[in-house]
Formats: sequence, C-alpha cells, structure tokens
Amino acid sequence: KGIWAVYTAKKHSHKSYYEGTKQERESVGIISGGSTSDENYAFRTTAREEHFPYDVISKALNISVENAEASVNDDRVHILNSIIGKSTADINDPPPKTHDKYTELNEALKSIFAASQASLRGAVKDTDEKWMAMLVALSKGTKKDDMTFNFESEFSELTATRATQLMSHLPLTIKKLDIYDANFGSEFMEALIQQVGRFKNLETLYLHDTKVGDEKGGQEAGGRLA
Repeated sequence: KGIWAVYTAKKHSHKSYYEGTKQERESVGIISGGSTSDENYAFRTTAREEHFPYDVISKALNISVENAEASVNDDRVHILNSIIGKSTADINDPPPKTHDKYTELNEALKSIFAASQASLRGAVKDTDEKWMAMLVALSKGTKKDDMTFNFESEFSELTATRATQLMSHLPLTIKKLDIYDANFGSEFMEALIQQVGRFKNLETLYLHDTKVGDEKGGQEAGGRLA
C-alpha cells in the first residue's frame, strides 16, 4: 500500500482555484489519490495533472520492470529479487527473466498512470487502439480510490461508444464513483449496471443529471442499481 507518485520536468503555468492567480512551475506529478494540495477534490487533481505530458504517459503503458536498466547492475539484481520476495540471504542471486510478481507490478504501475485524468483525457484524442490499451490498463487497478467523470466538461469529447467502453473497464476496487451528465442511453447504463455488480469495495455511487431514456427507463435503471 502507501503512496505512489511520478514527476517529470515540465515548465507550465498553473492557475490557483481559490486565488485565481497563476504560478509558474518547473515540474508536474501524477499522484495516486491526488496530492495534499488537491484536498480530495477531483477537479483540482484534474487541473493540476492536465499539464503532465501525454507522450510520457502513453510510453508508461509499456512499463516492464524486468527489462529496466540501472546505472549499477547489482542494484538491478537487488531490486528484481526484492520484487519477487527473495530474502536478504538470496538478494544477490541471478533474478529470473520472467515472474508473476513482475507482471503484477507492471500492471499495477500501468493502472495508476491510466487512472489519472490526464491519461484518460489524452487517450480520448488518440486512436481506438491506444484508447483501448489505456482502458485495459485502467481495468487492472487495485487501489481503493475515488473516480469522477464529468461528460459535459472534462470528458465532453467522448462518444457514446467510448463512454460505454470506459464504464466496462472501471477498476473493480474503487470506493466512490461520481458521474455527471452521462446522457448516452441504455447501452451506457447497462455497462455501468454490470460493472457496479462486479465492484468489490464501492461505497458510494452518484449519478448527476444523467438520463437513460423515458421515465420508465429511468425507473428500471434505478431499481437495478438500488
């Protein structure tokens, strides 16, 4: 458990939500669960992380810890052996080329990148292949985070098809899900209902200004989500 974060150098202007003033910053980070300055507000996390370069994010979907290099090879050996759970006595053993623990860590790291608003909003503008790759990475998430999707602002460019795909790939461990203005019809709602049934830790689901169809359709969807 704990906090996972990655930073990269990127000069940018960040506008403060409260003061309305701009700050010139030298770097930007993606932090699981948001930074302390975000104060648990998804829109603040989005505003801060939107400056993270999408080309860096897209490369992260190819993370492979077993193929990573280190300036000192002994460090690489120690890291890989630690990942697979070797004891201190065996820390200098030649690490295996493949291991389930490598795969587990690779998927966890990819999912944290994919769960950021910067990643998903960047993927919205990308090809169908890269969009689906991002969603597959997202679906492997294991953190008990909150997720928010506003389909009238941050995700207004999503088609009904992609919005439905997004719902079908939400990580099963999230605790809270907020959805705004998701007027994509019955297929979207069916995907959401199916995924809610699979969630393992969901405590709160908010649907704001979201329509399924006529009154009867809305009542049926509400009954299935209850």
